[in-house]
Amino acid sequence: MIKGEDVESSPFLFGVNVDLSGCYRLSKENELILNLKIQAQAKTPEFSGRHGDSIKLKIAAPPVDGKANEEVIRFLSRTLGLPQNCIEIIKGLKSSHKQVILRNIDPERVLELLQTATN
Repeated sequence: MIKGEDVESSPFLFGVNVDLSGCYRLSKENELILNLKIQAQAKTPEFSGRHGDSIKLKIAAPPVDGKANEEVIRFLSRTLGLPQNCIEIIKGLKSSHKQVILRNIDPERVLELLQTATN
C-alpha cells in the first residue's frame, strides 16, 4: 500500500487490481476530479481500495478543524508528485465523501500512475 511515498517508488497503490472507472472524471478544462471516501484517524495514511464510486483513502488526522482536509491534500501531493496548490477539495469539506480537483496537471499521466499502480 502507498503510505505517503511517491507512486513511482512504490510497486502498487491498492495491492489488488482495482477498477477506478467511475471514481474520477475530466473537467472541460482537462482537470482531473477524483471522488474520495476518507477514513480519518487511521493508523497509517494509505489508499485502501474502492468504496462505491470513490477511492478510499485512510488518513491519520482527526476530522477536526480542517486537519483531515489538510492531510488529504498533503498525502495526494506527496503520492502523486504534485504541488499542493494544484490540489483543491471542491466538495465535502465537512464530509468524509469528497471531490478533489487536480489542476495544471497532465491527467493522462496521473491516471496512468493510478492505473499502473493498481495492477
